[in-house]
Amino acid sequence: MKRLRMICRKISVCILFCFFCAGMLQAQSLSSTSKKAINLYSQARNTISPDDAIMFAQQAIDVDSTFTEAYWFLADRLRDAGRAEGEKNVLIAAAQKTTYRIDDTLYKLANVFYKNGEYESAIDAIERASEKLAPQKREKIISKSNAALKLKNNPVPYDPKPLSGVNTSYDDYWPSFSLNGKVVSTTVLVADKTRSNLEWNEEIFWCFQDSTGAWRQTQNIGYPTNTEENEGSQSFSSDGRYMFFVACDKPDTKGGCDIYYSVFDGKNWSLPYHPGEPLNTRYWETNPCLSADGRELFFASNRPGGKGKKDIWECVVTRLSDGSLSFSSPINLSDSINTTEDEFSPFIHPDGHTLYFATNGREGLGGYDLFLSKRNENYEWSSPKNLGYPINTHKDEYGFVVDSKGEKAYFSSEVNPEQGKDIFEIELYAQARPDAMNYFSGVVRETESQRPLIANVEISDVNSAKKYVFSTNDFGVFSAYLPIDNEYAINVHKKDFIMYSQTILPQSLSEQRLFINLDSIVVGKSLILKNIAFETDSYLLATQSNPELQAIFDFMQNNPQISVEIIGHTDDVGSEQYNLELSQNRAEEVKRFLCKKGISDNRIKCVGKGESEPLASNDTEEGRALNRRTELKITK
Repeated sequence: MKRLRMICRKISVCILFCFFCAGMLQAQSLSSTSKKAINLYSQARNTISPDDAIMFAQQAIDVDSTFTEAYWFLADRLRDAGRAEGEKNVLIAAAQKTTYRIDDTLYKLANVFYKNGEYESAIDAIERASEKLAPQKREKIISKSNAALKLKNNPVPYDPKPLSGVNTSYDDYWPSFSLNGKVVSTTVLVADKTRSNLEWNEEIFWCFQDSTGAWRQTQNIGYPTNTEENEGSQSFSSDGRYMFFVACDKPDTKGGCDIYYSVFDGKNWSLPYHPGEPLNTRYWETNPCLSADGRELFFASNRPGGKGKKDIWECVVTRLSDGSLSFSSPINLSDSINTTEDEFSPFIHPDGHTLYFATNGREGLGGYDLFLSKRNENYEWSSPKNLGYPINTHKDEYGFVVDSKGEKAYFSSEVNPEQGKDIFEIELYAQARPDAMNYFSGVVRETESQRPLIANVEISDVNSAKKYVFSTNDFGVFSAYLPIDNEYAINVHKKDFIMYSQTILPQSLSEQRLFINLDSIVVGKSLILKNIAFETDSYLLATQSNPELQAIFDFMQNNPQISVEIIGHTDDVGSEQYNLELSQNRAEEVKRFLCKKGISDNRIKCVGKGESEPLASNDTEEGRALNRRTELKITK
């Protein structure tokens, strides 16, 4: 079935040939003097049938075996029909039997050898050309063939395994995973048997992982996302609410293909939204990939202002209060990524700075190769690195995604050409891995009613102070990817509710959801500030306290009607009087920070209680750590 599909597709995309009359051809300077051969060549160029064009061109060569232009034309038509081996054999014959413009023939043959992965033969063919061949052409073939040989002779670890349950009987490509890795979506080229003539149509499918880790049978995502037109190349937001995808030839498309998005209500996907400009133009927009934090959208386009044909672009995404999205004017990813040729299929890893993409504009193995680049703190991209052979081959590779931990990669490949394209999984070798990240999610609810709340979630690395900001969706859910092994402070804010404070280790939450309950602001309610720390035996605030202190400031700033009491507590190490004074000084230090930021002095009262109100036994270090704490209490 897949083989039949591929043949049909190749025929359907063959270009229409230019029309020339026989007289015009004869008037031109051709290598053949045979009127019969020239007439057949003319018929080959005039026909709109790919099969007839191939037939007439072959007949012209049968009449005149030195007819250079007929060889070239036949080779081009065989290439258009997907018959790479036939194209190569025709050019080999041309190099053996013709002399007219032999250097051009050898250059064509060398390129075909290179694209077929026969790199030694490519070098041999170009070295047979005379000195009349432009030096840059010769050097380019030799350089890229040697580069390909170097990659091929130094293979990277590679053991592809098909995703059972995900792959269909059709072509499967453009894999995309949910943040927790338990949902996979693919683009599938399906046969539409409901039409009078069998047609092929790209549609979005998805598949769910069961409790054993096995993939259930994939299924069509259905209407209204999928229609009679082509849809695919999908990407999901971290909370699973938004799906970006590409659709072509719809009534509202500005170009051939545009980027759309749909919103999930917990059961169904909405009618697709067309964002319009500046995201979409009258040119080609494709391959959207949303960053894990939902703030950046990477995509490919051939719009003006780029470096080459198709380039990778980036824009900022803003979620509006009504749930819709707005997009900034896209910017081109600079010469570090884009070339004068094609770049597409971007995938930004959840680490936020590792980008995988496909290009034919850099030294590779013949087709579109996969590369990676890393972005530094100044938003500068490193020189792209080829992912190596056999991940890359002389064929086209694209649609490459990597799991959050950076250990496994997923992509589409024709490992068995007779089976067409399927989704495969590999263990990604160390040098090609991004930073390891852990996924975790949480739900924010009101304590009493347990209704979900739309709230702001701030997660800060306690060591680097790097901050991640999220908003819960309509179901109170937020999701995040965080670097493994770091300690984080999490603060949750919603107007008229007491802020939430907690310390988290993402690896402990990767397989479970964090449930956060917010209390309404009521006089007498108190909160233990989990992320306030002081220097040992001192009232000086530790630097890791800064995110929490800022969160307290934001809480009071957003709720100007409240007043609070800052209460300090200690363990029982030292005298009672010393601990009483230390706890008072620590409370006063928190107040000084807040007042310096702009909170009025009369809104904050400080109380030191020393060791008088322990939460646990002081006989253990764990207990003493619990007793050393700072509380915030609502007094007005």
